[in-house]
Amino acid sequence: MKKEIYLVFLFASTILLISCAANEESQTETTSTESLTTLDNTEEAEQENVGETTWQEFKAAIRSKDEEQLKNHCTAKITDYQGLFFMLNELYVMQKMDETEFDELESVEVDGMAYLQFYAEEIGEDEFGYEYASAITLHFILTDKGVFLDHYSAAG
Repeated sequence: MKKEIYLVFLFASTILLISCAANEESQTETTSTESLTTLDNTEEAEQENVGETTWQEFKAAIRSKDEEQLKNHCTAKITDYQGLFFMLNELYVMQKMDETEFDELESVEVDGMAYLQFYAEEIGEDEFGYEYASAITLHFILTDKGVFLDHYSAAG
């Protein structure tokens, strides 16, 4: 009888030890996952802060018509800064830029590349009653150093 009680006790102790070991491993995995999630969230928050800062700097460079500052916020694909200033200083574009926060830029994919997109349009009627429309689309890349204008298109 004592032998049977001893075997049941030994069996129960083994099950308990296995269960505790599995629980500890699970907690370690959970802690590791939580650490990675926290790290990802921290990196994402830092990238968003840098993005917000450089978005505000980009808008300030446009307002001040500072070509050197604008160059700092563009990739090498952008070369016609005077034309860009002309388009971006349209009243409807500046108003839309002033209203648009960094986190409101739309994530899009163009030709397999991820961009943050700014879009502004104006639809109106001229003095002869003809309808007109103008629009501009800016595509920014987001890096750990901020947002950089990579290409743009305008119509109207």
